[in-house]
Amino acid sequence: MDKIEKKLKLISYTALTFIAIIFTLYFWTFPPSLEFSRDRETWAGLGDYIGGILSPILAFIALIALLYSIYIQSVELKHSASQLENSAMALTQQNELIKKQRTEASFFQLLNLYNEIVQQLYINYEDANHRFTEARNRQCIDYLAMQLKIKRDMCQSNLGNVARQKLLNEAYAEFNLSYGSLLGHYFRTIIVILEFIDKSEISVNERNLYIDILRSQLSRNELMLLFYYVLYVLNRYKSNEAEIVKLTSKYRLFNHSEFSQVLIVPDEDVELMNIEITAIS
Repeated sequence: MDKIEKKLKLISYTALTFIAIIFTLYFWTFPPSLEFSRDRETWAGLGDYIGGILSPILAFIALIALLYSIYIQSVELKHSASQLENSAMALTQQNELIKKQRTEASFFQLLNLYNEIVQQLYINYEDANHRFTEARNRQCIDYLAMQLKIKRDMCQSNLGNVARQKLLNEAYAEFNLSYGSLLGHYFRTIIVILEFIDKSEISVNERNLYIDILRSQLSRNELMLLFYYVLYVLNRYKSNEAEIVKLTSKYRLFNHSEFSQVLIVPDEDVELMNIEITAIS
């Protein structure tokens, strides 16, 4: 604003200077008498002089002032448009940040819910000494994984994929009959977390990060239980449309290298799942 005021003052001073110069030249060339003239021709000459010389100069200065005002308005409009664009961009970034924060908060709330469900797991079983023993939270998971592993190990591995698949289905069906009500809520919560990650409006890197965080929450025995649950669902419905099958396959929750190094799952069972998914797809 200071620059604009200075330029407007400069234009005004220039106009006043031209007016003063024109009057000075006139009265220097035609010195007035001490008496007030009553001659019309004298006043007409002064008028013609002022109108002929001063008017074009003032009109030119007015044109410059007009053009400068238009220029100032265009600059202000560009500045306002730039400010509006920056404000819109800042608002968009703020909305994205809020959305991201809400997604993160919801994700970690789901993880807290998952941990609460694990903490609430409880089973009272008879041990080898015929004494009733309590198993809670992850101890309950470990006990269930041991029971599933016992049933799985009873399945022969040298009968081919079709026969082993049938035996595994029967083994898990028997396991599910005994403990399905205990693990149903647990598995549904994991499915909800996977669906939330899959449907959230986040980048691929962020989605993979959430999957890694979820995987880090699962113990070896939990991943084993989840693996055979997915295999059972896959074989039972003969479809990859089940959410748990689609999502665990899409996000490679059961990575082969990790299974070989971390999980208690035979390679032939991992291969069996891959064959089933490939065949159905």
